[in-house]
Amino acid sequence: MRHLAFLLPLALLAGCATAGDARVLVAGTEATLSVGETVALPDASRLTYVGVTSDSRCRPDVQCIQAGHAVVAFRHVAGADSHDVAVDTRQGTADLGAWRLTLASLDFSAPPKATVRIDAAR
Repeated sequence: MRHLAFLLPLALLAGCATAGDARVLVAGTEATLSVGETVALPDASRLTYVGVTSDSRCRPDVQCIQAGHAVVAFRHVAGADSHDVAVDTRQGTADLGAWRLTLASLDFSAPPKATVRIDAAR
């Protein structure tokens, strides 16, 4: 019984250490995010995929005159500062201070999943 009393606080602490923690997006790698999902950047800032604010893209199974484009919204939080970032699929990138955010792809699921990459800003 004493062993169980010792293990319970350790189990609770382990749960606290991981609960709500975002996975870290390493520079030069990609992560696929669902709406509302957050990743931590290497400098401990956080990037949240807010959603798609505009989408006129032509679905792959449809023949269209134009390919269209989408505008994808993110929120970047660094310390006490936060700002909204919009990335248009035509341009594909946005600056986040020390980082450059690249929208690698946006699928056609409902709601769409966004695959992003960060690199050091130049």
